[in-house]
Amino acid sequence: MSALPPYNPPPTDRSLWLVNSETPADDLQRLLDSAGAGEGAERVATDDLAELRRILEAGDGDLVMVAPEETLQAVVLALIGGKPGMARLRFLPGAVSQVQVLSGRAVVRHLNLGVEL
Repeated sequence: MSALPPYNPPPTDRSLWLVNSETPADDLQRLLDSAGAGEGAERVATDDLAELRRILEAGDGDLVMVAPEETLQAVVLALIGGKPGMARLRFLPGAVSQVQVLSGRAVVRHLNLGVEL
């Protein structure tokens, strides 16, 4: 069974933008801006999954999480209801991933922006 919804979700749904913390600080804002995540997105500084879920459910705007790859993997697995080893998740430095938060489900999109940083 696929974790993808049977339709292409509209871009207005809330998103959680994930960036590896090894991404150079000088490149981070440019990377987020090129993905459409820079403006108005709130920066999340927690790795507590329960707290992150509460923030996602309570807020109405986009969130940006910059964390080590292992933390990003754990967050995505928690949001999609997966278990470690269920899927190969990579969050490479210099790339951005988007988790669209839909009603009752999360959809993960790894973005290759073709942007030279």
